[in-house]
Amino acid sequence: MMLKVKTILRKILTTREAVVVLTLSLFVLAGIAQAEFARRDGAEGWGYGYGYGYGYGYGFDGGTFSGYRTGGGNLSQYGYGYGYGYLAEGVEYDDDLGYQITAEDIESLVQMGVMIPNGGDIEDTTMVTFNATTTLTIADGIVVTIPAGTTFTAEEAGDFSALAASDTILSVFDIDNVDAVGTLSFGIPDLGLTVDPAITISVEVGEEYNGVTLNIYRKDADGDWADTGDSCLVADGTCTFTTTHLSDFVVGEEGDDDDDDDDDGGSRHSGRRSDTGASAAQGAAPACLSITRDLTVGSTGSDVAELQAFLVSKGYLVMPAGVSMGYFGSLTQAALASYQAANGIAPAAGYFGPITRAAINAICQATTTTTTTVNTSLFVRDLTIGSTGSDVAELQAFLVSKGYLVMPAGVSMGYFGSLTQAALASYQAASGIAPAAGYFGPITRAYIASH
Repeated sequence: MMLKVKTILRKILTTREAVVVLTLSLFVLAGIAQAEFARRDGAEGWGYGYGYGYGYGYGFDGGTFSGYRTGGGNLSQYGYGYGYGYLAEGVEYDDDLGYQITAEDIESLVQMGVMIPNGGDIEDTTMVTFNATTTLTIADGIVVTIPAGTTFTAEEAGDFSALAASDTILSVFDIDNVDAVGTLSFGIPDLGLTVDPAITISVEVGEEYNGVTLNIYRKDADGDWADTGDSCLVADGTCTFTTTHLSDFVVGEEGDDDDDDDDDGGSRHSGRRSDTGASAAQGAAPACLSITRDLTVGSTGSDVAELQAFLVSKGYLVMPAGVSMGYFGSLTQAALASYQAANGIAPAAGYFGPITRAAINAICQATTTTTTTVNTSLFVRDLTIGSTGSDVAELQAFLVSKGYLVMPAGVSMGYFGSLTQAALASYQAASGIAPAAGYFGPITRAYIASH
């Protein structure tokens, strides 16, 4: 009898051990599988809410480092639904801006299921992927926009938990004849990172630089500062540019070279209060303008660039080579006055106000005879400055067909720049879409699909 009791107890014990082992195995396997869930609402810290990710429904809290999705369809694939995940303190999610974080929140992105390391180990990987749009405010006036699907890649494995951002640079900026008017650092020291697609960086430099073209400098892999060849036209006191590399950056203004009295055309410095336009825009097809405010000498912005592109397309404005659009100067004033005089718009004084705006739109509406067919089914992802692809081209075609965008001649569709942003913002404002910020997110996609 005692022998039978011992045998039964041994079997029970063995069964319980097996259950424990099985449970632990599921926990470990879940960790290896790296179920991921980026929660968008609910309380701070670990908790339940709506979000995006996948998971296998094991049902125990904290079962994986990045949480897991429990509802909303096939759990073995990425999708939207209810789940369990981590939301860092102070982090908010916006349908257009995505996760809004500060530099201090970067280290929480993996735990939040937003930044996913290839292979599952953030301390030993060659690549991370952002599965949601992320807006990073490094400091007051310095903002980085990272589109969903963006990858940060290193040539060799490294510790991506060291990813950091600051408004100061880690080395002395030593390029002669250049004044630094804005600085930032974003990346991992001694681990050169490339970005795909490009991310957008905005640096506030002050309204005194409005209408000025500033150059972008970056520290290269060897630790040397180099001119990237990129530039920005300052509008509303902000310089906005895109990059496919992470490092130290300087927004710089070229100073006067006392040793060289002749301009040999080699400098990209435009000078303040220069009339800005793009020679590449000559011959652009006319379209109804999306400009909603009055413009005069001294005005700056994407709407000024839109007016200049229109005047160039009509043959009234020829811009100096190498000068960018966006500042209303004497050349634009004279070109506009000539257009007004030729079209019977009085007074022909080179001021863009309600009379000229109405006259141009009346002419363009009367001469528009073609209809553009746009495949809106391609609109499945968020788009912002720096985005590229066929869906960007379709969005631009849509805005052109609606009369909100003028594409400069010789410029192919497919790159989301400041003109597209301004045109989209005008369309959003006219359609009652808020915020009318020129960001193409779920709200705008849903509106277009339903109209």
